[in-house]
Amino acid sequence: MPTTLARRPLSLAVGLATVLIASLLVFTTPWQPETAHALTAAPSGKSPNFLAWRVLKIVNKKRVNHGRKPLKMQSCDRHYAKHWGNTLAKNNWWKHSDLWNLLSDCHMSGAGENLIQFPDGMTPKQIVSAWMHSSGHRANILRWGYRLSGVYFVWDSDQGVWYGVQEFSSR
Repeated sequence: MPTTLARRPLSLAVGLATVLIASLLVFTTPWQPETAHALTAAPSGKSPNFLAWRVLKIVNKKRVNHGRKPLKMQSCDRHYAKHWGNTLAKNNWWKHSDLWNLLSDCHMSGAGENLIQFPDGMTPKQIVSAWMHSSGHRANILRWGYRLSGVYFVWDSDQGVWYGVQEFSSR
């Protein structure tokens, strides 16, 4: 996390505070579809699909502004983002997924993952801004080799937070 948080606007500081940088943890879990324990509509009325497409659009704008090609939403990546977001919410976990499954099952040569947990009301622009102010998340967004992505958000009413997962991959 940047050490210049005090110089940034409060909304950005709040957004950055919700972003946790975790190292990639490798573990094995057989894949099974799961749903979050309390999936209800968020108080703002935002749909997970709206958030996913808006975040991808903003991420692609950042990539193009930095001379990278835009990412394409890919069904296998999205499937893994959905599975992992639901798993995080259901189990109240905060850790990265095992990307070896994505690499193998989706026939990819490279993969990365961004996570975020945030309160209702945070905008897609604030989500991407928080990621862009974190070196690891920014590196995933701007990595030259990534061409595909899957984005998923799930609202957990028990905890009163959104979980967001963005998978990145290359063939």
